Amino acid sequence: MTADTQRVPGAGTAGDTDGGTRPRHPAPRLAAGVFQGVAGAGMLVMPAVVHGLAGPSAPLLWGAHVALGAAVALLLTLLARTGLPPMPLAAAVGSVLGRTSQRCVDLAYTIGFSAGQAALAWFAAQSVVAAVAEDGHAAAWLGPVVAFGVLGVGFVLALLDVPTPPALLRLRLPVVGLLAFACAAAAWPAAAPGSALTPASVPGAAAAAGIALLVLYFAGVGWESVTDLVPRTKAGPGVTLAGVALGASAVAAVYLPLAWLYGAAAGRPEGTPPGWLRYALSTALLAVITSYCFTNIRAAGRIVARVTGSTDPGARRRQLAVVGLLCAAFATAGALPGSVVWLLLLPACAATVGYVMGAVAAFRRIGNVTRWLAWPLVVALAAVVEPIRLLLLG
Repeated sequence: MTADTQRVPGAGTAGDTDGGTRPRHPAPRLAAGVFQGVAGAGMLVMPAVVHGLAGPSAPLLWGAHVALGAAVALLLTLLARTGLPPMPLAAAVGSVLGRTSQRCVDLAYTIGFSAGQAALAWFAAQSVVAAVAEDGHAAAWLGPVVAFGVLGVGFVLALLDVPTPPALLRLRLPVVGLLAFACAAAAWPAAAPGSALTPASVPGAAAAAGIALLVLYFAGVGWESVTDLVPRTKAGPGVTLAGVALGASAVAAVYLPLAWLYGAAAGRPEGTPPGWLRYALSTALLAVITSYCFTNIRAAGRIVARVTGSTDPGARRRQLAVVGLLCAAFATAGALPGSVVWLLLLPACAATVGYVMGAVAAFRRIGNVTRWLAWPLVVALAAVVEPIRLLLLG
């Protein structure tokens, strides 16, 4: 889930993507757009969360996630190539299934975005608390203060509509990538059992793997960016397919090494990194995650505007206030064990709703051409309900 779009909820980014000159050839341009849509804050959060749930099998789950995400992107590409103009996923769904379906997708993304920001804020808080706790200075009030502080700063920046220079947005993604690899190499923050990154109990390894696979969609929101990108490229089917495949390969080339690196570092006997590194990584995480909360809260406000249909400039503050209240409400659950996982389930479910409805729209629009892909994809996405049921029963 990355940033300003829908092309949002997300871990993706339209309005605030690269902002610069893209490659002229359609395939690299499409690949860059897919990668920028998917890559984002999920690179920071998900290695620790997935490792805490699935342990050594985490890289396999990342591989399954990329394969499923690429299938989603391919299916939505087929939908976008039926003559639709460049538009967000919700609008593409609405153009086929009706206005009510569009609002359902937008509403799901609004809730998912709000919970996602609470998860990001508590992830940053977990890092700060863990860094301080190693020196014996942890306090019960520190986590909530950091989490609500991150959300508060992000909300105020969105409310003030602070400009985001394109050069700064172009720089953020490589900075996040470098920080993600640094955190993975140090296995920081550690996914200790019973912490905010790991539920106190999970009913079995299969359920934990299923939950991890679903939660990974926080990192995978952005595959839907093709509904905006593909019509803009106006490329033929072969070039379009090559661009989507290249973008998925780039995502795999980043996420799979991150998963492996975190697992390898977590298995080392040295324990937590030295104090100076803990504080440096936590400070960097705090700054970067605050920037994502800012752009994502602003993006969520735009989704609320689509849900309400309001074009009144004065309504913008009210729309952001709705998002801010939702973020604060979700953040109140942050002190519970495994709270980050619980909160990440909501944006992951929002992505699942959007992708399932996108698959149905593609099936309706294209018919038998997509049957071989649409129905298996719908079944695979809907199957993630089972691990949630097991977790709730546990």
